[in-house]
Amino acid sequence: MTFQELKGKILFWVILVTIIGALLSKNFNKALFLLGILILGVIAYQIIGRFFLTITRNKVDPFNIKGQDLFPEKEEDNQNNKSKHEKDNDKHNHYNKIEQELLKLYSRKFATMGISDSSKLAEDMLDEAIKRSKRTKTYHLPSNFGNIILKQQKTEDPSVEKIAELIRGTLSIKKVEGVKNRDIKWWWNLHDVERSMMLAIEEWNRVNLSMDLIARNYDNEKASEKVWQYQPKYTYGSRGKMGKISESDKANLALPVELIDRINRYIKERTQLDSKQYERDIKKFSTFNAFIRKEIKLRHI
Repeated sequence: MTFQELKGKILFWVILVTIIGALLSKNFNKALFLLGILILGVIAYQIIGRFFLTITRNKVDPFNIKGQDLFPEKEEDNQNNKSKHEKDNDKHNHYNKIEQELLKLYSRKFATMGISDSSKLAEDMLDEAIKRSKRTKTYHLPSNFGNIILKQQKTEDPSVEKIAELIRGTLSIKKVEGVKNRDIKWWWNLHDVERSMMLAIEEWNRVNLSMDLIARNYDNEKASEKVWQYQPKYTYGSRGKMGKISESDKANLALPVELIDRINRYIKERTQLDSKQYERDIKKFSTFNAFIRKEIKLRHI
């Protein structure tokens, strides 16, 4: 209840009680006078109330009352009057500069792929990447984190150094896989949200390929085999000792995530150069990772 409504109710009851008092004292003239005042007051209150309600709903405003800021718009009214473009801008204002650029980049990528609601898909992926990054407490890793991992630069933050030390423990086996210092710096100097977005796109590609194969009457097992024949699989960490694993099985294992840029560049070059020969080469291997490992050994990547 507003203050104005409270005052109206109090005034109503004061006049009503006065009328009852006048009737009890047999002062009928005074009672009739007060009753007339009460009826006129109620009528005036209704008329004035409807008049201002009409104004606040933007129907008429003959005295330019709203123009005088006597009745400022509520925040929800301002939100309702905003255009879709303005609402989208407000929604994206909570993204930092890097995140805004990522949203634009992936919206364009999805649009070129013919996806109708490309902006919505990019936004959903970005929101999920931000949540993941904050959940794993890697959102605020510095932009020189790759240099810190390689001990080319130092950090005064013990939490950053702890994460760097964990990653250093995986580097020996990754370097056997072909990872170079420039790969480490490229990957780990990215913003953590950008890393998450890149991996989300890899997963999205695999899911879409799998759905397409199933739609073409592949069963789930055959579709999965086909996906891994054409799509890479990545890992962040070390796999520990692999002495009892056969060489053929080792070739199928997940690749170090730091290789993602070099592999993507290689895929682009091969598809542009001779896509048919590229596909024939892939089909010689049971998985795409086995094919990539062969190409790394041959120094084609």
